[in-house]
Amino acid sequence: KAYGYSYSVQLPGEEPIGRVEPVGNAPLLALVHKMNNCLSQMEQFPVKVHDFPSGNGTGGSFSLNRGSQALKFFNTHQLKCQLQRHPDCANVKQWKGGPVKIDPLALVQAIERYLVVRGYGRVREDDEDSDDDGSDEEIDESLAAQFLNSGNVRHRLQFYIGEHLLPYNMTVYQAVRQFSIQAEDERESTDDESNPLGRAGIWTKTHTIWYKPVREDEESNKDCVGGKRGRAQTAPTKTSPRNAKKHDELWHDGVCPSVSNPLEVYLISTPPENITFEDPSLDVILLLRVLHAISRYWYYLYDNAMCKEIIPTSEFINSKLTAKANRQLQDPLVIMTGNIPTWLTELGKTCPFFFPFDTRQMLFYVTAFDRDRAMQRLLDTNPEINQSDSQDSRVAPRLDRKKRTVNREELLKQAESVMQDLGSSRAMLEIQYENEVNDDTKRNTTKESLQYALETLTMNGCSVEDLGLDFTLPGFPNIELKKGGKDIPVTIHNLEEYLRLVIFWALNEGVSRQFDSFRDGFESVFPLSHLQYFYPEELDQLLCGSKADTWDAKTLMECCRPDHGYTHDR
Repeated sequence: KAYGYSYSVQLPGEEPIGRVEPVGNAPLLALVHKMNNCLSQMEQFPVKVHDFPSGNGTGGSFSLNRGSQALKFFNTHQLKCQLQRHPDCANVKQWKGGPVKIDPLALVQAIERYLVVRGYGRVREDDEDSDDDGSDEEIDESLAAQFLNSGNVRHRLQFYIGEHLLPYNMTVYQAVRQFSIQAEDERESTDDESNPLGRAGIWTKTHTIWYKPVREDEESNKDCVGGKRGRAQTAPTKTSPRNAKKHDELWHDGVCPSVSNPLEVYLISTPPENITFEDPSLDVILLLRVLHAISRYWYYLYDNAMCKEIIPTSEFINSKLTAKANRQLQDPLVIMTGNIPTWLTELGKTCPFFFPFDTRQMLFYVTAFDRDRAMQRLLDTNPEINQSDSQDSRVAPRLDRKKRTVNREELLKQAESVMQDLGSSRAMLEIQYENEVNDDTKRNTTKESLQYALETLTMNGCSVEDLGLDFTLPGFPNIELKKGGKDIPVTIHNLEEYLRLVIFWALNEGVSRQFDSFRDGFESVFPLSHLQYFYPEELDQLLCGSKADTWDAKTLMECCRPDHGYTHDR
């Protein structure tokens, strides 16, 4: 009851009691601020920022020294690895080439490509001759072309250090430091602050990496292309509502399924499964998570309530955690090695309200894509990092670039063709529209036209019955919203039922397959779970960029980046 009185809402089943003056959001706002102060005092999250002893300067120059020194070190050192066939398998060739030297910043999938194109990914049949270990090594030209021209090649080998399965997008350096038995003593006696590149032993000892073929049942896991997984999950079955309309309440009675309450996943007494870190502030974090959920989704507890947050999400931002995250994400060595602390990635997904959008966007680039894209994003936000006089010390990512020209009149058709060719490629894709100098001109014009059309919509003053509506989906007279819907006119008495059914069919039942395909396409590029860093209303800013309120000269100058020898002055 106190909750209802405080925020001017009436509890379900309760009668209004006298004159109770609402106190607004001040109590909850004060509680959030106090809890955030407690969090700042209690948290002990480590920050893996690597300060090289020889680095001089502060701010951007200090980041420059760190990044350039780290890159120079990695460019002049290699890890010695022994590739071995896993003891559990005998149906692939054994590596006989001895230890190999590997670029420490190379990804695990680069080792797979190296072995597969040389025939080590081919699985032998039981009746094949197994005495092929001494055969000459030949490069499979067709496989080499597949790996070179497309990223959409299913994985054939998986790799282990000890009993640890290595992710394909992990750097070899990170895998060795994290899992190698030879590096265990160093992890116990050396911390990242004092010696971020490890002791000499990690660079002189030989690290064993086991390989074995990928089983068919494992190919549908997270490291493979998500399209196969999405189609397998979303195929309609005989028990789906689409094929059982005669037996469910939606078809016979026009009763829509109840809407799930998003508050339910937050109102639990135990930490979420995806929180694995331990910290003295964990209880405070979980309480703030519940308070944020109540502030954001309180209207699900009431009928016809206004969908407005009690307090803005920005009030939950923790300045201390944000400073730690920003310092962590601006360290070039952390991004080069992919050594992001667990607490940061887990908090970013379970409690994104602690961080502003820019911080979560950088975290998204670091975790969702490859190292080169993360480094490119870091350089875009901190260009001084790459202002080194020495070409060998420049922190420059190695990104291929592809450019395609499309016609707006056939946008979807050409977009499908582009995605088939380059959807799985790691190259940076640049889109240019035919006969357009400024790619944003027509897009902005189209958005303004749509906005004007929406604002000028009017009602004709007709009654509901005069509209001649029936229980069919608007624009699709062959799709009935319920059994016999084409013979049921819409009146003022069944208007609410009609609106519920139209909303359900337009946003749920009628587009479920399209949304499944949409998820399928996203999964083919990167896991959809990475979007948990953002709220739905932030996706437009993530994909399309920020929207300037005014297009004045200062704003336009800030958005322009001169190139080809030009500057802002000339």
